[in-house]
Amino acid sequence: MKIDLYDLARFFSRVDVAKQTECWFFTGKTDPFGYGNFSVNKTKIGAHRFSYVVFNGEIPKDLLVRHRCDNPSCVNPNHLETGTVHDNVKDRMTRGRSAKGTGNGRSKLKDSDIQKILTDPRSSVHVARDYGVSGSVILNVRNGKSWGHVSGIKHIPTKK
Repeated sequence: MKIDLYDLARFFSRVDVAKQTECWFFTGKTDPFGYGNFSVNKTKIGAHRFSYVVFNGEIPKDLLVRHRCDNPSCVNPNHLETGTVHDNVKDRMTRGRSAKGTGNGRSKLKDSDIQKILTDPRSSVHVARDYGVSGSVILNVRNGKSWGHVSGIKHIPTKK
């Protein structure tokens, strides 16, 4: 990406630079998730990605730019690092930002269904038919692999 002084001036006119150790907030346009949007040569780029390129050079192929500070509008290069999609998913889970239960728009179950499922003595396959899900979904509820935030069941993975 070719960056000139005009691009830098436009970018930094939209950045609230605080101390070097604090988040630098992008004050320009943002997406619905709070990530800044910027364009260079009519090509859109995330503001955090642009900042990374300015201070660190090109982003290696197949990597993305992650926020150590967990603040999507931050463009402080000291808070940015590259990583894989897997690294980013791990970050999301560690920080508790994954959609759980009804927060996942594709969920067929409701919080109120979980206690009923746990106390239903029938097989997982029979219970699953009533809720329009697979037997494995019911098993995951019953062993705490999913919906543990509602059931209180803590899943303990077994070693292979």
